Amino acid sequence: MALRKWMATGTVLWMVLLYCSGMAAAADSPRIVINIAARTLSLFAGERLVKEYPIAVGQPSSPSPLGEYRVIEKIVDPWWYPTTPGMSPVPSGPENPLGYRWIGFADTYGIHGTNAPWSIGTAASKGCIRMHETDVEELFPQIAVGTPVSIIYETIRITRDVRGNVYASVHPDIYGYNTGTADRFREQLAGAGAGDLLTDPEIEQLLRGAGEKPQSIGKLVEVRLNSSPVTAKGVVYKDTVYIPAAPIAQATGALLVVNNGGGTLEWQGKTVPLMRRPAGLYVGLWALQEILGMECAFDENTNTAFVEFVRVFFNGKLLPGGTQVIEGNLALPLPALLEAAGLKLETNADKGSCRIGGREIPVLMYEGVPYLPVNRIQDELDMFVHYDRQARILQLTYIPFIAGGP
Repeated sequence: MALRKWMATGTVLWMVLLYCSGMAAAADSPRIVINIAARTLSLFAGERLVKEYPIAVGQPSSPSPLGEYRVIEKIVDPWWYPTTPGMSPVPSGPENPLGYRWIGFADTYGIHGTNAPWSIGTAASKGCIRMHETDVEELFPQIAVGTPVSIIYETIRITRDVRGNVYASVHPDIYGYNTGTADRFREQLAGAGAGDLLTDPEIEQLLRGAGEKPQSIGKLVEVRLNSSPVTAKGVVYKDTVYIPAAPIAQATGALLVVNNGGGTLEWQGKTVPLMRRPAGLYVGLWALQEILGMECAFDENTNTAFVEFVRVFFNGKLLPGGTQVIEGNLALPLPALLEAAGLKLETNADKGSCRIGGREIPVLMYEGVPYLPVNRIQDELDMFVHYDRQARILQLTYIPFIAGGP
């Protein structure tokens, strides 16, 4: 009985291991992607690019086929059988235009070497894919019959490296398929997760001037607010880090006023320029530090913008206005605080103090606005204060009918 139980358990474990190993093998299986417009053949292991090779493709009068195929045969030292009447078959050797390797993926089409290496990088064949002899001999043992072959025609190529740098290249439309449009550029940007990187005028300008060599068009950065990741990416534009304004406004409850068609951001009498992208408005990282008093940093090693701020809640509701560190003290803007509590400022604070409810209260001035240090709010305004430093949340509780005590 125990033996049968052990055998059954062992069989299940063996089947699980076999299934998992099969999944891992499938994930790393080779596949070939040929881009006719770019004249490149890319070998992938799963989603990982192993190597990209230059190729020659079909002439406009005999274009290479597009679509999804699989390798159907592999031949070493192939013979060439001309389709021109009267021509004799050519055995393997220097006179054979197929070179010394043939990888067939359709009845009359294949990937092969060539005795015309100068044609690589051009549209010169009758539809087959030519490679340098050393390249096809390197590729040959890495693929097998059944390996997927995808043949595409993309004149626009958008790539993104691990550090967030985004590159664009525009290849000639050798077959006249009209794929180099602004709409297609936007689709390619979105596919690379960079849909908000360029505006329509910038795309049009790039299409007019970009070449086949990859050109840097910007950089995407990760954004973390109080250590929590933000879905929307920031961008680096003209050496300045910008992050989406909407998540900042939502998280802080700041009263953001946009003027001039979204060109500027006004907050407590200060104006900051905004950058408009297709999906919305972006604010400079260092402007957040200067205007809203947030702690900001950018880590080039992890390509991440960090924004730290204190969220202030008054009787459970987010209090607009933000915080400032003044003379080493975390402080709140007094006007926003009094408005939330329904209190009135009886005298101006132009001399560093003000009168509220008959009491003289010293304040700190910042950019013409009176601020009250957090550590004095409870004593001066009879509000209960709780500050969670780790979560960076400041809770203020105020009950008017017991304010001031018995």
